[in-house]
Amino acid sequence: METRRPLVIAASLALVVAGCTPGARSPLEDARAYRDDARVRREALEASIAEHDTPYGALRAMHYALAGEGLDSEADWDRLPELAPRVREVFVDGTEGEPGPIAETELASLDQVIAAGERAFDRYPAQIDLGLTTIRTRADAARMGLHVGDDGRVRGLIEAETASGWVPALTCSGCHGRFDGSTFRLAIPNERLAIGSPSWPLGTMDVTDDGIENPTRPSDLRPIARQARLHHTGNLVNGRIARMVRIETLLITQQNERFRPSRTLVAAISLYLDSLADTLPALDHASSGAALFGRACARCHAGEALAGAWVSVEEVGTDPIATTGGQRGTGGYRAPSLLGVTDRRALLHDGSAADLRAVLHLDPSEHVGHGFGLELSTSEREAIVTFLAGAP
Repeated sequence: METRRPLVIAASLALVVAGCTPGARSPLEDARAYRDDARVRREALEASIAEHDTPYGALRAMHYALAGEGLDSEADWDRLPELAPRVREVFVDGTEGEPGPIAETELASLDQVIAAGERAFDRYPAQIDLGLTTIRTRADAARMGLHVGDDGRVRGLIEAETASGWVPALTCSGCHGRFDGSTFRLAIPNERLAIGSPSWPLGTMDVTDDGIENPTRPSDLRPIARQARLHHTGNLVNGRIARMVRIETLLITQQNERFRPSRTLVAAISLYLDSLADTLPALDHASSGAALFGRACARCHAGEALAGAWVSVEEVGTDPIATTGGQRGTGGYRAPSLLGVTDRRALLHDGSAADLRAVLHLDPSEHVGHGFGLELSTSEREAIVTFLAGAP
C-alpha cells in the first residue's frame, strides 16, 4: 500500500469535522435530517468511507440507505425491523431490575436529547453475549472487568427482553465506562475489560469478525466530535451525521444485521457524545509544556483538537496487524485527539502503554514503535504531561 504522510489538522478543519462550518445546520437540524432522509444518510456514509476497498467500507456501501440509489433495495438495512426492547438492570445479589423501555425524546430540545442519549449510552443492548449470564457475584463481574456499584448494579451490563426470554447484553458503557474511585464515568475506555479471548491484553476487544485476532482498546469517546478520523485505523472520515451513521451501522452489525436501532435514539447518543467535548480540560498553550509538545508531538497531534488524520504504520512503527489486514486495514493509524489523555489508561491501539507517562518513556528494547519524544529529558516529559492535564 502506498505510504502517505501525516496530515496536520488545522483549527479550520476541526470545525469542519464537528459540523460547525459557517451556515451549517444546527445539531438538532442534522439529527432530524439523519433520521428522516435516506439520501442524507447515504451521502454522509459515502463521504465518510476513507477506504472503499476494505470489507468494512464495502459492507456498509452495499447495505446502508440504498433508497433512490439504483441499488438492490432488498439488501437495504433500512428494511430491518427496529429493535426497541424492554431492558432491565443486572444486580449481583439476585435482585431483578425493573423492566422498561429505553426512554427516548423528540428531537426538539438539545438538552433533553443529550440527556436521553446519556441514558441510552448506559442502557441500550449494544452486544448480546450469553456468556455474561455467568455474572452472579462481585467477583464474577471483576473477572470480566465490569464495575459493581454500592447498590449491587453491574454497570455496562443489562438484560434485554427477546422472543426467547431475557438475555444479557453489554451496553456502550461496558467498553466505554470506568469507575474512578467515587464516580462511574461514561465514554472513557474501560482498561479493566476482560471479555473475549484470554490471550487478548486486558482492556482490549476484537470487534471485527474477520478471522484475524487484532484486539484493540476502546477509544476515549469524549473528544469524538473533534477527531479528524474514526476507528484506530482511521478508515472513516469524521462528521456530525457520519458519527450517527457510524453508531447505527455498528449496532446493526452487532445484531448480526437482523435489527436496526431507533434513529432518534442513535441521534441522541451521538449528540450526547458530542457534548462531552466541552467537559475536557482547557490547555495552557503559552506554557513551556505546550512548546515542548509542539516540538515532539504536534506533527501528528495537531491543532486545537491535538488530533490528526492518518499516519502510516511504517512511520509509527507499532504492531501493524490491525492496519494491514482484516475488515478495517488502511496501512496506518489515525492520530487520536490527546484532549483528556491524562484520564486514560492502557494507551496506544493495543493498550500496551499503561498511561501517558509510559508512552513518553517507552523503552525501545522492550516496546516496538511510537518512539517519539524519547530524546526529551525527564523534566521536559513531565512538562508535557502537565500541559496535557490542563485545568478541569
